[in-house]
Amino acid sequence: MQTVNNPNAVLILKGFFGKKDYGKLVKKKVQGKDGKTHTVYVNPDKDKQKDGRTPREKEVDKRKAWKQKQESLKSRPQDPKELIEKQMEETRKRHLEFERMAAEQRRSGYGRGPAVPKPNTVMRVYAKGKANVGGMLAKVEQVLNDGREVMVQLASGKYYTMPVEQLQFAKSKFAKGRI
Repeated sequence: MQTVNNPNAVLILKGFFGKKDYGKLVKKKVQGKDGKTHTVYVNPDKDKQKDGRTPREKEVDKRKAWKQKQESLKSRPQDPKELIEKQMEETRKRHLEFERMAAEQRRSGYGRGPAVPKPNTVMRVYAKGKANVGGMLAKVEQVLNDGREVMVQLASGKYYTMPVEQLQFAKSKFAKGRI
């Protein structure tokens, strides 16, 4: 009995076992190693599952994925504490910068009159429904087209769009205690 290099194929010799019901198997003509044509019964569902790549291509893709994983592990900080400390330091610096800008803003007299935000002004956020944002300083990045919403950058570095009603001009902490 000859075999064909097809894992999904069954070689049936004519007249061997008589006629059988092969269910989902489909008759297919395949050329064997010896160059002769053989009748093979193949399950078409299994052929659809096959991705059509050669074993060499699969190996190359596998190595490529492994290499990318190694590259990402190298670029990532080894200690998560370092990452957290770095983010906290950036937040601290941004908050101090916002405090400085708010003090300058108050000295220049901006914020008296109607509370109309302009880009690069510092405002205090009193957002309803947003956790950990109440009273936080935010820098206005952009006033949106309708004029009722504003895109702000929080001290944490995240950007949000908020209604103007949830913002008030920030008073610097340096001016609060002095009379």
